[in-house]
Amino acid sequence: NSKGKRLAQWVESQGLSMNQVIAFGDNFNDLSMLKSAGLGVAMGNAADEIKANADLVIGDNTETGIAEIVNKYFMYVPATEPV
Repeated sequence: NSKGKRLAQWVESQGLSMNQVIAFGDNFNDLSMLKSAGLGVAMGNAADEIKANADLVIGDNTETGIAEIVNKYFMYVPATEPV
């Protein structure tokens, strides 16, 4: 059992692929999930090995880094009226 394997199973059940997933983690039990996600994001307070295996490192868990990443990748763009 691992977070990465279970996440991949759930993602597949939703008809998606892991390259469409952003995973956030800060500990060794998150490593498989960070490695298998399309974007693995380590928290700033994570161990150096976790950070080294992530695609991106953000601030620690007391900062707004997760919200910033979610807003960056999932920003809502309202539909425009046809001209």
